Amino acid sequence: MPKDFFKLEVDRMISHHLGVSKLELIEGDFYNIDNKTIFVFTIFPSKKKVFLNGKGKEFWVRGFASNRQVIGDDEIEDYWDNRENTEK
Repeated sequence: MPKDFFKLEVDRMISHHLGVSKLELIEGDFYNIDNKTIFVFTIFPSKKKVFLNGKGKEFWVRGFASNRQVIGDDEIEDYWDNRENTEK
């Protein structure tokens, strides 16, 4: 698959599933490691909550080595408030 096509597909998927405004939060590029080409994403924190389009309110956060789902509007708001208060 050509690299330009791959990048266009990544842009399309991000725009479709997260919204065009989230494109600025995600960067990526190809790297050659051990004679293999890989694509590495860099994802920057959002100042607003991000939900997948059409999927309701599933909210996941990254821990040290795992992802955890935060369930319920109150829990999501509590997590978000605590996150905003502890940002440096």
